Amino acid sequence: MGGGGGSSHSETVRKRDPDSAEISALQSLLYSQYTPMAGQLGGDYAAAKENAAKYGQQYDKAYGGLADLTESGNLPAGLTDAMNGYITRSMDKSLGSVMAQMGGKGVLNSSVTGRAINEIGSNTADAFAKNYLDAYGAASGNYGTLMDAAGKAQSQQYDNLTAQYAPLMEFFKTVRASEDQDDYDTVVYQDGRK
Repeated sequence: MGGGGGSSHSETVRKRDPDSAEISALQSLLYSQYTPMAGQLGGDYAAAKENAAKYGQQYDKAYGGLADLTESGNLPAGLTDAMNGYITRSMDKSLGSVMAQMGGKGVLNSSVTGRAINEIGSNTADAFAKNYLDAYGAASGNYGTLMDAAGKAQSQQYDNLTAQYAPLMEFFKTVRASEDQDDYDTVVYQDGRK
């Protein structure tokens, strides 16, 4: 019986050719270009996050105002103060005008004055009711506009950051994909022959 068997040995070989001098120089240039940008990313991200938080607070404030308006029907304080001031001035002006007219005719007594005040009060209430709905619609529209603007500005912070660092991310993604390739293989030689 013959026993045979030759010898064998294995060797690990690189499957890809080594990078050329030009490719190595290009990689070095790209690394030198993108490395400072990578160092800046953390600070820029922190600033974008801080600004986005400010816009988030603006959104929350506007949303809270809209929720309060919807739930309670109460107009914002500044708006009601302005409306009340306008109505009061208009009522005082009308009352003064009526009193002057009646006084000029010599018909100024408690009955006429009482009727004039009641009529002015009724007209004022009607005007307020009509203007309330307009003010309500304007206030809710303004809150919606504020929320929309804050939401867009908030997301724009991250869109700007993404656009600014897109080349850096693409470069490191390409480098990573290149590094993840299986680069070496084991070759087994039989009978001492290559």
